[in-house]
Parts: sequence; structure tokens; C-alpha cells
Amino acid sequence: MLSRDERQHVTWFVSWSPCSTCAELVAQFLEQHRNMTLSIFAARLSYFWDPATRQGLRRLCCKGALVDIMSLQHFEYCWDRFVNKKNKSFKPWWNLDQNYNYLVSELEEVR
Repeated sequence: MLSRDERQHVTWFVSWSPCSTCAELVAQFLEQHRNMTLSIFAARLSYFWDPATRQGLRRLCCKGALVDIMSLQHFEYCWDRFVNKKNKSFKPWWNLDQNYNYLVSELEEVR
């Protein structure tokens, strides 16, 4: 159980941004736990053209969540801390920067 007397922050790295249902559940959680802040870094946007999904992401932002796209630095951070890499270095795919810029612009339209 989270203490309501302490400020808490969670950084959440996800492959896909939350769907409308999940975004609503997380927004409700944040509403009930006002001492909690959340940063969500998504590798990809889930159904960002869908009005319900867009509304869910907006609601998360309205409840104080930072919703953003994973940058190269985020991928490297995750690789270094969470992957059993067996002495291999992170190899970004050829269009990671272009994909990042595209998804950031799409997310800006949602927010």
C-alpha cells in the first residue's frame, strides 16, 4: 500500500502507449492517489488515430501524467538496466530518430 503522506513518482517504460481502457484506469488511479506522479515513455503509440485512445491519453495528461515517446537515450537506459544483454551493446534500428520525431509530432497533436 502506498503511503498517502509521501510523494511518489513512477517512471514507466512501455512498448505501446496505453489503450483507452488502460489510460482510463491509470487516470483513475492517479485521481485517487494525488501524491503520485507518473511519467510514461512509450516506444510506440497505440491506435493514436482512434478518438477514444486520444481522449484516454489526454485524460492521463490532465491527471498530471507525463506521456512521452522513448528517445534513443531512453532505449539505451532500458537496455543498460533491464536487459540481459550478455555483453552486447544496444544497436538502434536505422530509422529510430525519424520514427521518434514522427511519434512526438503525433503525440503533440493528441495532447
